Amino acid sequence: MRRLLARLLLWRTSLGWYAFLLLGVPLFFYAAALWQGWRFGDPPHFASLSGWLVAALLMAIKGPS
Repeated sequence: MRRLLARLLLWRTSLGWYAFLLLGVPLFFYAAALWQGWRFGDPPHFASLSGWLVAALLMAIKGPS
């Protein structure tokens, strides 16, 4: 089990790409939604930066649907 879980810590690319995947992709979807004019209702309002970060992480995992 230790060898299996140790594979999660192997870095196969630079940290910049991981930052892009975790931050850039959700930001891209938010920008696309802003550009389209929030056709599906009011834009989401977040009370804090931590709320936005949680939403961005969930969007990175779930996708834009």
